[in-house]
Amino acid sequence: MINSGLAPRGKSSLMLQTAVPYRWMQNWGGGNREIYRQLKQKAMETMIDKATRVIPRLQDVIEYKDAATPLTYERFTHNTDGATSSFSWNPKNEVL
Repeated sequence: MINSGLAPRGKSSLMLQTAVPYRWMQNWGGGNREIYRQLKQKAMETMIDKATRVIPRLQDVIEYKDAATPLTYERFTHNTDGATSSFSWNPKNEVL
């Protein structure tokens, strides 16, 4: 609703996001691509199911969905353990 260019006219986009451990389920399947795909799909469906409790019929109107895991972030950003940023969120740069 803020940037109408992110979706076709008459439609909108929604991003669901949650923090998950990098080492979940033996690092998301321990290198087995099929297990990784299944875990990623299950995590995405679980998030959509939970969001549907707040947004009725959400599952019925989704036209496209995709998911990213900490491994995805690590692959594309080279951030350690799939961190979503490579800098401190601490505004005072204090060591915690």
